[in-house]
Amino acid sequence: MPVNSVEIPEQLTDCRFIKVRANDKAALESKWQTLRNYSAADPDLLKHIETGGNYGVMPAGGVCILDADNATELVQLHALDIFSDTFFVRTGGEGFRGHFYFKCDFPDHKKIILYHPETGKELGDIRPSGCKAYCLGPGSIHPSGKLYTIGNGRPVREFTYEEIMEKLFSKVGTSADKKEKQPAGDLNKNENNLVEELGLTVTEFLMPLNHTIRDSQIEGEHPVHGSETGTNLVVDPVKNIWYCRRHNSGGGPLEALAVSEGIIDCSDAGKGSLRGHWPEIFPALERRGYGEKLKELKELKSLQDKKNKNIPVITVNSRPLNEISEDAIHILEEANHPPFLFHRGGFLVRIERDERNMVEIRQIREDALRGILARCARWISLKPVGKKKEDIRWIEKTENPPVTVVKDILSLPPSVLSVPSLIAVTHSPIIHDDGTIISEEGYDPKTKTYFAPEPGFILDEIPDLPSEEDIRNALNILQDVFVDFPFVDNVSKWNAVGALVTAVLRPVINGPVPCWIVDKPQAGSGASLIQSAIHMAATGRDPSIEVIPKSPDEWEKRTLATLLSGRNICILDNISIRLRSDIFAAILTSREWKGRILGKSEEVSLPVRCFWMANGNNIQFGGDIPRRIWTSKIDPQMALPWQRDGFRHPDLLKWIQKNRGEIVAAVFILTKTWIRAGKPKPERIMPIGGFGEWRRTIGGILENAGVEDFMRNAMDVYLDGDVELRQWENFISSVFEVFETRPWTAADLYRRLNSEETGESLTPPIRVTDTLPDHLAEIYISKPTGFTRACGNALSKQEGRRFPCGYMIRRGQTRQSAQQWIIVEIEKSSGSFLAEKEGNDELPEDD
Repeated sequence: MPVNSVEIPEQLTDCRFIKVRANDKAALESKWQTLRNYSAADPDLLKHIETGGNYGVMPAGGVCILDADNATELVQLHALDIFSDTFFVRTGGEGFRGHFYFKCDFPDHKKIILYHPETGKELGDIRPSGCKAYCLGPGSIHPSGKLYTIGNGRPVREFTYEEIMEKLFSKVGTSADKKEKQPAGDLNKNENNLVEELGLTVTEFLMPLNHTIRDSQIEGEHPVHGSETGTNLVVDPVKNIWYCRRHNSGGGPLEALAVSEGIIDCSDAGKGSLRGHWPEIFPALERRGYGEKLKELKELKSLQDKKNKNIPVITVNSRPLNEISEDAIHILEEANHPPFLFHRGGFLVRIERDERNMVEIRQIREDALRGILARCARWISLKPVGKKKEDIRWIEKTENPPVTVVKDILSLPPSVLSVPSLIAVTHSPIIHDDGTIISEEGYDPKTKTYFAPEPGFILDEIPDLPSEEDIRNALNILQDVFVDFPFVDNVSKWNAVGALVTAVLRPVINGPVPCWIVDKPQAGSGASLIQSAIHMAATGRDPSIEVIPKSPDEWEKRTLATLLSGRNICILDNISIRLRSDIFAAILTSREWKGRILGKSEEVSLPVRCFWMANGNNIQFGGDIPRRIWTSKIDPQMALPWQRDGFRHPDLLKWIQKNRGEIVAAVFILTKTWIRAGKPKPERIMPIGGFGEWRRTIGGILENAGVEDFMRNAMDVYLDGDVELRQWENFISSVFEVFETRPWTAADLYRRLNSEETGESLTPPIRVTDTLPDHLAEIYISKPTGFTRACGNALSKQEGRRFPCGYMIRRGQTRQSAQQWIIVEIEKSSGSFLAEKEGNDELPEDD
């Protein structure tokens, strides 16, 4: 590594310095203008110089730099006489040139270009203190190989601005002289929009000559004014910008066009440099082949101008808040056709699509409402101008919607702002109870549901009066979705079809819907895919899979987040623990759900229009969950089920996505047939408390189409799935064999259990210990002294419960502070675990 003995001169220690590549003029680090510049004593900078790197001097600390590119002609004009005794560095370029360092208080930090007063030739520039530019310092090596050396080692001299004006600016032309006064308010105030709409690029107008590529940037010779170093023009094609090192100027494609066409000088290029030049810019673009596109944009702008004339105006000054808010509310209501603003859960919301085109319901916050108000009206304040009353005229000033107005509107009750109520978002068309199908995107006021289809979705034709053949074809299409899954019986298959119909019609089922469970004996059987297929058919998208929450708090947060987002299908995947949750059981039978928003003290009440599905291996249920589910069971009957092949639809989700219009239409054909038949109620499906509307709709549709096996396993699911019920039924039956109808206490039971453990001869010879429910068995083993109390509490919770085996627990008398219990016999229910399960074809209607 080369070692450089260069030292920064003491005359320059007030300046700032940057790292420059060895034998080059290019900065080594990005953001050198703000972050990556150093003091003269910085060890990092000094190490860079010692190891052979060049360094740049930024004018700072009051020190300015005159970069004399053509010092010979400046001398001839006597423009350098004033600098004869100040610190001077001779540069490494050809001819007489150099950097004169001096101090002066300039009006601003902008670079000043110096021109020959007669020929207009550039002679150099002045870089005032604070200017974001740099020159190579003495000891650096020019790209040509020549060394920057100190030509005059005197101190840095200080001048007044008046001296610079008299001794320098009076003898040369400057960039300030060349700039014309530009009128404000041009045709195009947003250059970025024009660049994007026309697809302009910098390299199309200003491509460096003899270029090289370094760090994805293009460096080379400026095609307009040339370059002595060969690297004075840098283009970043990714950011679509350019930079001229000679003039410390640059811009985007339009500035590149203006420089290449001679509309502006390269030294003037920068922010605002096109102001006043648009009459020349547009003809230049036409010459470059953009005439037709410009014509289209002008027509579009003409239409936009006409639209702007009709935008209402709201004056914000010298008016009370309530009046301004009333005007704003009126404008919002007028603009909300077709609706894009809604009320939901007491909040103002709108439908949003993210970068993946996912649809969610989002609450309108202050910033969002302020932006909406700014687009719906022109907000102004009026200022009087004139000293005398008769001379006063009012000047308009454009304003932004006041934050106080925004907050006021958001604080008002929903009844004040007349916008529609939103219950749900659906990705499938909406069918009304008269058979009318809403298949165009937008809000449906009858169901208060927003239809947001996936791009490209087309619903197949649906006959107004479906024939028998139409019904058969529809059933075949729906069964085809599940043809590759190993259902254990026909009931499980038709339950899956019912789940698909439920997913499509969920937004219009005005009531709770039970959770559909897919149970399997082992992993890899296809349960997740079945439910993903239903999600794809109903929404057109892959599902967002979730795992079961582990705590009540997590259930609460997850449930509220799901409802806030407006999702209408949720999948709980791969359940590995007993599914028991009071919150989940409650929401499955709820029409409205109230919860506290995370991180806030406010509560929100939301409509429940979500269809929950879940799957797992040999799932066990507890609490009220078994009465709030329906199931399908699959069993591939092989050790490695994920290795199966020979499927009719190898890529099922892709097949569903391709045929989704036909699948959804099949659901609507069956639904319309049911509606045309007068919506007959199902006769074979057992009632499920709390889900009457769902049973009448889905059960009615499928029974009317000739499906007999939907929900035929409902009683088995309830009885087999409730592990706690099975345990208590066995326990109560064994206790009855011991005590029969005699009263007994928890202490009596404890003594019986102890006798069983000691091996005493007992009558009857039955072991109650083996039938204890799990939580009582755990206490008996781990904390036997607490068993009597725990058993009494557990019996209290079961008091009055009628078990399918024909027994019921009742509270007896209290003897010596001990509560007695009695088991009484009642009529056995069909489906008991201890009695033969019987079918029940005709069942009463549920409400």
